[in-house]
Amino acid sequence: MMIHAQERGLPVAIYRPSRIAGHSQSGLTGDLKDPLNVFIKGCILIGMYPDSEVAIEPVPIDFVSRAVFHLAQQPASSGKAFNLYNPAPLAWKSLFETVRQMGYALEPVSKEEWFSAVNRAMLNKHPQREFLTLVRMLVSSPNNNFFYTRPPLDATHVMDGLRHSDITCPSVATLLPVYMAHYQSNGFIERP
Repeated sequence: MMIHAQERGLPVAIYRPSRIAGHSQSGLTGDLKDPLNVFIKGCILIGMYPDSEVAIEPVPIDFVSRAVFHLAQQPASSGKAFNLYNPAPLAWKSLFETVRQMGYALEPVSKEEWFSAVNRAMLNKHPQREFLTLVRMLVSSPNNNFFYTRPPLDATHVMDGLRHSDITCPSVATLLPVYMAHYQSNGFIERP
């Protein structure tokens, strides 16, 4: 449809954000049951996380909205594709090390051991069994990309288009404490 619009002379650009996460300053998110939030909480509930070097690269909603708005205002954006991903990703292993440093008791285990622990917690009638069912469902989904190393994306158009602006994407390491504080303040995750 967009190709047809472009063929008819309408300016068209494609914006491809990676996983959109909460606001970079408040942590506010429209959906606490987003797979990323659910996965982090699930790991905290069972006290384990998959020891994985796969990097995650969520982008905060305020960065995405400001970047798309700014880029869409530039005539040079027409006909380009913009890959909006976090240029400073964080491996799951490093993310959960940071969560451990915040006071949560977490043990690194293999992905297989982690799945077994989730299943055992559900069978043993864990108080959060219903939530852990959601964790298992989301992580087992064929659409799950938690442990998938994606091919590199070209962010040249984004970098060029934002070069003379004050719009930058905070690193995942910077975002994590903000998101954890938000989770704690609304009771989604208990304080350690």
